[in-house]
Amino acid sequence: MQIDLLDQPVVSQHHYTNMELLIYKLQNRPQSKIHSVLLSSKEIPEMSKRIPYPQLLLEHRKQNLTEGEEHLIYTGEDTLHPLLKSQYLQCSEVAHSAKGHDQNNVLETYCELAILGSLIHGGKSLSLKAYFIYKLPDLMPLHETLSYLNLSFNDFRLFPTEVYMLENLEVLKLRNNPINEIPYGIHNLKKLRTLIMSFCLLSSLPAGLFLLRNLQTLDVSYNSICSIPKDIGNLRLLEFLNVEGNSLPALPCEALKLKLKYLRVANNEMHPLFWRENTCIKPQKLTDLAALSFAKNNMWHHVKKIPNDVKKILDNVNVCDCCTGPLYGQGLFFIRPCEKIFGIRKLPFMFQACSPSCYKNFMCQRESLTEHLYGC
Repeated sequence: MQIDLLDQPVVSQHHYTNMELLIYKLQNRPQSKIHSVLLSSKEIPEMSKRIPYPQLLLEHRKQNLTEGEEHLIYTGEDTLHPLLKSQYLQCSEVAHSAKGHDQNNVLETYCELAILGSLIHGGKSLSLKAYFIYKLPDLMPLHETLSYLNLSFNDFRLFPTEVYMLENLEVLKLRNNPINEIPYGIHNLKKLRTLIMSFCLLSSLPAGLFLLRNLQTLDVSYNSICSIPKDIGNLRLLEFLNVEGNSLPALPCEALKLKLKYLRVANNEMHPLFWRENTCIKPQKLTDLAALSFAKNNMWHHVKKIPNDVKKILDNVNVCDCCTGPLYGQGLFFIRPCEKIFGIRKLPFMFQACSPSCYKNFMCQRESLTEHLYGC
């Protein structure tokens, strides 16, 4: 029986592999001449909007309901494009009757069709938005060419680490996925310029994220992030930062070094009413204060032998945000607003002081934060 390929997707893995090899051969075949066709605007068909697969099932199911059952389903206008109907109707019927593993196979077929479509157009862009998949299909055919990947509105529970093999990936979108953690290995995406992970379940950001030196756009809005590491200051090319809808009391002081063009911080806990409860001016450990006094008075040359446990404390040193001197232990966390920066007034920043005296001196400074810290 002859099957019209325009009426039904290719569901055979064997056919998919053959088409993948055929496209690869065609793309790598030397071109002898250029064939051009001039089309008028009337001859170019209008592109139809892609409809998510579950919506296709829902609308197809609605068509088969009796009049008495129509109230059980959404009764809006049927927006299925005729071409989409002819292309997916048969597979929708199969998927509707199938359950579990069989239905997943149908979804995988749609992913394979999308990959083939990407290969035909050069393999630079792939959108699997709203395919409702929970794992990434095999992207090996695109690992050298893919620069744009949209995986938004799916069911990924874990960050798809398979994207690490996409050596030329520049844009990664994972919006609206139940992902609760970004792994440290994201630093492997060295060419990444845009990362969008809004409306996920993130509670923190990994250190590996701030090793992406080419990152220009970072959108982690509407998650459950309570703090941003100071390492964000390493993203010197960052221009757009969206942290709306989180639980941030302030931005880290290292963010003052960024050259942001757009910053969104609405719907956080940055109101002055929250500053006091997020300020930790508590008594410091005596060992931390003793280590600070030891370092500031340059006692290294006066002690011939330092016990190992003391040396371990002295080696665990950071930099004070206020005086740029040594900081031992947690220090004193406090919030100070910047008069105006990134187009926002009274934007709060979190600082860490090495001692009570350093904290008091810093809070008494009349200069703006940028002038005092960076001389600009």
